[in-house]
Amino acid sequence: MQSASLDCCYRVFRLALITLLGGLRSILLAFFFVRSIILLLH
Repeated sequence: MQSASLDCCYRVFRLALITLLGGLRSILLAFFFVRSIILLLH
């Protein structure tokens, strides 16, 4: 019983971590994209 709940917590934590990393990566990509456009316009 204890190991099952621990496994569930681990899966939720891993999913949240993957989502957070994916969100940070997309934010960084968008930031570099906007910055390159601004550099091209100037």
